[in-house]
Amino acid sequence: MFVNGDFKACMLDCMHLLATCVAEIAKTSN
Repeated sequence: MFVNGDFKACMLDCMHLLATCVAEIAKTSN
């Protein structure tokens, strides 16, 4: 079961990874 704080931290982690991934794709497509 997720503790609310852990869930929020996980979501932030996922968003950060997603943003990094998108930035890498944008960088290589240029």
